[in-house]
Amino acid sequence: MRTLIQANASIWHRLWFWGRQAIAVGVLSMVTWLSLTDSDGMRQHELMHLLVKIHRLTGLQPDKIVHMAMYFCVCGALWIALPGRLWRCPSPVWAFVFATMWGVLMELMQALVTMLGWAQRGFDWQDMLANAVGALLATALTGCAMILWTWGFCRKRRE
Repeated sequence: MRTLIQANASIWHRLWFWGRQAIAVGVLSMVTWLSLTDSDGMRQHELMHLLVKIHRLTGLQPDKIVHMAMYFCVCGALWIALPGRLWRCPSPVWAFVFATMWGVLMELMQALVTMLGWAQRGFDWQDMLANAVGALLATALTGCAMILWTWGFCRKRRE
């Protein structure tokens, strides 16, 4: 009976591992596709109404809000996919670094795609900054979550 339980735990562990990887690959693929294709049809989407409301509240351009949201998701997905520690550094830090570098790469690729005439995308330093801010927000949130989780876990052990 014990080996059956261990086998089931091993299967669930593998499913959880590969599921996390699939989520990260899916989010990165979606962000890459959205970054490198024309966005003319996206302007009429229902999401635009929400972005306009956020713009009125914060003063941020809707495009920058989208960039922050996308890279918040990228950083979160990478944090879930990465192991707890990589090279003696917590995974949220690596998720932030990779998400920020991915944002820089996507902006450079947008300039290349425009030069080649494949799409009408443009390179923008402010987009790069919005990407980094979104990743930073995700890192701060995951860092707070890790601190609260650890604090709660330590508190339970003391009781």
